[in-house]
Amino acid sequence: MNETASLFFALLGGLALGTFFFGGLRWTVHKGMMSNKPGLWFFWKSVVSSHSDCRGNLLCGRRKLEKSADVCAWFCHHAHDFYLERTQGK
Repeated sequence: MNETASLFFALLGGLALGTFFFGGLRWTVHKGMMSNKPGLWFFWKSVVSSHSDCRGNLLCGRRKLEKSADVCAWFCHHAHDFYLERTQGK
């Protein structure tokens, strides 16, 4: 497969994962705020989104653990930076 097609499918996979993740987040926040037990909604959202992100990374990485580990490490690094920006105001 040439590089252009590979880039297209990577972009398509990223858009699908992003749409699933952020669409589910919006839905969960709406349902969680209306619920009597919002903690359960947010707990299960984190479990389902983590599972789907890992499965999506494995699928997009053609089941190569090195690629998936790189993507997960990148995600964790940027999530940590985002958390520090929000909590410490840097």
